[in-house]
Amino acid sequence: MTVCIQIIAAVLAIILVMILHELPKAIVANLLKTETESFASIFHVARYIDPIGLIFCIAAGAGFSKSYRYKINSKRQPLVIGLTGLASLLVTFLVTMIIYNCMYQGVEIQEILQSGYGELQFAYWFIAFILLNSLGMFFVNLMPIAAFDMGMIVAGISLPHYIAMIRRDTEMKIVLFIVLCLQAIPITVIRIVNLI
Repeated sequence: MTVCIQIIAAVLAIILVMILHELPKAIVANLLKTETESFASIFHVARYIDPIGLIFCIAAGAGFSKSYRYKINSKRQPLVIGLTGLASLLVTFLVTMIIYNCMYQGVEIQEILQSGYGELQFAYWFIAFILLNSLGMFFVNLMPIAAFDMGMIVAGISLPHYIAMIRRDTEMKIVLFIVLCLQAIPITVIRIVNLI
């Protein structure tokens, strides 16, 4: 039963993090007039859920969401969209860290996990997976891959560097795959959370 609670909490937390990452970017992009779709259509949140990214988040503790296709009209737009994506992940992490500290300060976590109360276990795992995956996705999006937030930032700063990044995109995806397989990102995230 505990494993089922963990899996359900993980999947829902990861989906929430994906939406909280991509939706602000889509809103900003719409405000910057990069979109041709209506404002209401960006709230069809299923478009932000990447099944492969979800599998990586569950199996490797870090992954990615489905990046939305933007029509860029100026050099500033990708920079703002990329910074919005990174900021949304950091805000998600920090707000969840505050909630975690308020809910579990002075509480013995093992008592919750062994309590037999599924609701308490679900709440703990849901918050823990939001913490892990929001900061994990932040680190993934720092990778110099064209479709990620860092790629958008580089595109907004220097088009020649962005083109060079695109040429190395396959190699960087291989590096990301190795980093995810080695679980280097969740190990780093757990150390950061323990410091806070």
